[in-house]
Amino acid sequence: MSPSQPPRQSSDANRALIERARGLRKQARWEAALEVLAEGPSGYATVRLESARNLLALQRSAEALALLGAHPMREPERQLARLAGVLQGEGSLEAGDVKLARAHLRAMEAQGITGFGREMLLRALYAAAPDAFDVARRLVDGWPEEAEALLPRFEGAAATRAALWLRVARRRRGAGDLAGASRGFAAALQHEDAPEARLAAAEVLLRRNRGAEALALLKALDTGGSGSVRVGIARARAHEAARDFPGALRCWRMVLDLDPANLAALRGAARALQTDKNLAGAFATARRAMRHPEADFSDVRRVARLLRVMNRNAVLDRFLARAAHRHGEGRLGAHAFAWLLLASDLPGRAEAVLRAAGDLETGSAEDRALYLRCLIARLDYIAAAAFLAAHPDAGAALSHRDRGRVATAEALARDWDETDNDALHGRIIARMLDLGRDPRFGYDPEPGKMLLTCSSLGLGGAERQTVNLAQALAGGMGGVARTALLVTARRDTSYALRNGAGSRLDVHYMREVDAVCDGDALSESSPFEELQRLEDLLDLGGTTALMRAFRQLRPEMLSYRVGPVAQTVIASVIAGVPRTLIRFGSMTRRHQSNGSELFDLRERIVTRVCRAAAPRGAITFASNSRMACDEWADQIGLDPARMRLIRNGLDEAGLGDPAPERAVEVRRALGIPADAFVVGGVFRFEPVKDPMLWIETVARVASALPDCHFLLVGHGPLREAMLRRAEEGGFAYRLHMPGAVFSGLRAYYGAMNAFLLTSHTESLPNVVIEAQISGVPVVVTNAGGVREGIATDESGRVAEGRSPDELAALVQGYHDDPALRARVAREAPEVIRERFSVAQMVRSTLACFDPHPRAEATAPTRLRHASRPRMARTF
Repeated sequence: MSPSQPPRQSSDANRALIERARGLRKQARWEAALEVLAEGPSGYATVRLESARNLLALQRSAEALALLGAHPMREPERQLARLAGVLQGEGSLEAGDVKLARAHLRAMEAQGITGFGREMLLRALYAAAPDAFDVARRLVDGWPEEAEALLPRFEGAAATRAALWLRVARRRRGAGDLAGASRGFAAALQHEDAPEARLAAAEVLLRRNRGAEALALLKALDTGGSGSVRVGIARARAHEAARDFPGALRCWRMVLDLDPANLAALRGAARALQTDKNLAGAFATARRAMRHPEADFSDVRRVARLLRVMNRNAVLDRFLARAAHRHGEGRLGAHAFAWLLLASDLPGRAEAVLRAAGDLETGSAEDRALYLRCLIARLDYIAAAAFLAAHPDAGAALSHRDRGRVATAEALARDWDETDNDALHGRIIARMLDLGRDPRFGYDPEPGKMLLTCSSLGLGGAERQTVNLAQALAGGMGGVARTALLVTARRDTSYALRNGAGSRLDVHYMREVDAVCDGDALSESSPFEELQRLEDLLDLGGTTALMRAFRQLRPEMLSYRVGPVAQTVIASVIAGVPRTLIRFGSMTRRHQSNGSELFDLRERIVTRVCRAAAPRGAITFASNSRMACDEWADQIGLDPARMRLIRNGLDEAGLGDPAPERAVEVRRALGIPADAFVVGGVFRFEPVKDPMLWIETVARVASALPDCHFLLVGHGPLREAMLRRAEEGGFAYRLHMPGAVFSGLRAYYGAMNAFLLTSHTESLPNVVIEAQISGVPVVVTNAGGVREGIATDESGRVAEGRSPDELAALVQGYHDDPALRARVAREAPEVIRERFSVAQMVRSTLACFDPHPRAEATAPTRLRHASRPRMARTF
């Protein structure tokens, strides 16, 4: 017998030994099977084959490979050897190995074995069987990144390929890899355009803040069916991400039509309505969300925040008083009450509540985090940095932005050796203004070009004045070479720009201008990045965008009318605009403070910015009434001679047709008798205009004059409260409220016999001069510079107090004296035309850019009212 031959053993004994080993292998007793096989003749191929199988089951592929390679191999041994090699990371499988490899794969999965060997086996299996869905699926589940590279070679049906790519996308999404998820969904849609894939792909894009792309995917989806609510929510969020808030509102309303109790839709609709300045609608929707069974404290905070934004201060005060009472009784915790105060722009009170509740040192991390938020809301970075250093756990809940702000402010305070927060604010403002000296901010103005800025062309007196000035300059009045208008915030338009032949008016919107500036060399420079950090510290967002817009549009003269004051001042200085006019359209904000600590903080920053920029010489300040000029000069700390007076310019043609028949048509359309005495008003129904005092006044007039009617043009959040009061007073049927009127306003003035305005504060209201030029006498409260808008002693009456009885008596005085009304109709319009012409506004505006102004343009003379109509001086 040759030495290489195995010892002889009966074939029956060999078969019995192998059967025993196979039985043990099937029971997963691989070590025991190997011990049995060790008793047999190792030279027999069947024994080697069975031993190799057990070694592979034990993940001892190297030993199996060595055992099989020690002898000549037949096909079964070669298959096992290839499998062992693959598990070792070497070689590949052939088509005939697939069944064996799959069996081994199932065995590995049964044992819960993962890792390198399984990955190598799956890769080899996929290469040998590229149409094997189960193999591809396993690859996707275990190694989605590697599968993404391998799946393009998959040879299955289109639906199967789409299913695999969807699996990749969901795996990547679950791991937080949104870019990978987007690629997966896009690949799935290439193979099969499934609605579920489209929706899922859009939702991932929304998480990546890519609203336009998500919207494009969602447009092809049908809104019907059971998934329509989910589709509607995705569409609404896509519109929000694309900054299309009217589109978002339409989608949120569609969702609410399908599911009126959908909390996400209620919250989204409230956001969209607030962005669209429909504060009354936003408040009503936010209240519905707050009363939802699944609402949380964020919904309560949203309601409080809206009350503050709407200036519903009395309501908010009652809301907070009830919360304080519940807190005092122990039914509302200190943390929740402090959150409510912070949402109401009262961070100082919130801090006091948290301190009174106990020792912050030993209190909860949530209380410390909220306390830190309050410090940051007040921009008290010195205290915030110290508190964060003492309590690092408080910073865990901070946003990335707030952590960056505290770190930046702390570094600046250290560099400047500042320990006082107020002084730190001053240094930050000075540093921002000093950036204008950086040579990299070079400026090349277009000679003779004037740029007017306005936050929107929506309904409002300041907006109307901006349009009047823009049209006059563009039409050639004043000889300005070129006129441009920059709308910085909202794109809505209430006042049409009537550009006639030869008009030189260019209208730009901030979003488009900013997009053109993206990626320019300046945007990558270090002073630009520094400006972005500094503006964020004082909540002066938009300064950088304005500065880039000024550099892009290159005006020689810049005229600000309405919008962010501080940001405009800083941006004009940094950009290097040669001459800037800041025209305040209202009294100082002390008249408008709504009790919000943050409102007062923002106004202090505006004052400091104007005060710091004033000595630089390139900025001139103005207002539209003498009283406002004096107040702003005092607040900024300017010599009153440096505050210019620019009266409003009335565009009579823009008011509409003055023909009496137009007024007759308005009365007929509203159901007002032709011979009725009509008391009218034109204003926003917001607290600053005090519409409830207007209603209380006309309630008294209605009681005294049963045939009197009331015409109120405008809109706002207090409309419903006004209507309720009219119902209670029994004169609602005589109160006509046609809403906001954007054209043909002259006809509505013509339908009035007396005009009533009850504002808390005004500088010089347009509506007062518009009513008088229409021949209508006015009754007003003594607010700001409103007296300066009255043409003659007879054309207007000013109530010294805010009593509805006093106001009603003045209104009735005009009712009782038709001859007086006739004189006002004859005499007042000419005085108003002369004093408040667009031509005088243009002359006064251009005088502010004159380096050598005439004395009368610099220091306006005080007007006196005579008993007869008298022409005022023009400037």
